Order: sequence, then structure tokens, then C-alpha cells
Amino acid sequence: MLIASNNQSATTPTVSVPVSDHIRRGACSITGKRCFDTRTQAKHNLRQTNLKLGVYKCECGYFHQGGWHGNKDRAAHRGEIPADAMTADDAARALNVSPSFISRLIESGKVRSENGLPNRTDIDRLSQIARTP
Repeated sequence: MLIASNNQSATTPTVSVPVSDHIRRGACSITGKRCFDTRTQAKHNLRQTNLKLGVYKCECGYFHQGGWHGNKDRAAHRGEIPADAMTADDAARALNVSPSFISRLIESGKVRSENGLPNRTDIDRLSQIARTP
């Protein structure tokens, strides 16, 4: 413990911290979310705040903490498939049928499709109908 004598202030030892830790990036101009330089920094902050969110790289070039933005799976989130579409294999698994049956449903017009992928809403509707006794 440092004690000041003769009206002098006690000096505390300084700790050197990397400059990058002091820089606050502020809010993103696209999403309004807090910006992080690296995915590791964003994940570290999530662990400290005990939040159960994901980390993603934004168009601005920084990383943000956040959810899926209304998308139900990783492929839709990354823009690989439209948000309201799902793969034929996933649709077949949801209805407990073969993928060829899903393609026949699309061809007959009973299930809407976008770029050859079945519409998620139609598959959900069919799975509810199939569950009803």
C-alpha cells in the first residue's frame, strides 16, 4: 500500500494495455450494432456478458453479435438459399417422404418453389396436415 507523505499524492503503477483495446468502434452504419475487429473479440464479449447470441461478419467489414435475423438455418442466413426456401432433403425429412416425392409435389404445383427449392411455408403446412388425425 502506498502512503502519501508531505502532501504528495501516491502514484499507482501503470499497466500497459494494447492500443486496440482502447479503441471503440461504435455502432455500425448498416445495422446499428456494436462493431468488433475480430470474431474472437466479439465472442469474448459474449462470454463476459453471458448472452446466447451468434457472431457474424457484416458488410461493413466488422463483426457483430446477433441472431439469425428471422432466418431458420445457416444457409438462409448466409444467403445461400432464400429465407423462405429449404433444401429438398430437409423438406423430405420434415414430411418423412423421399426427395423425389418432394420434386413431384413441386412439379404438380402443390408446393411453391424458388430456384427449384421448396417453399418452407408450404412444407410446414403439409407437415401440419400430415400430423392431424
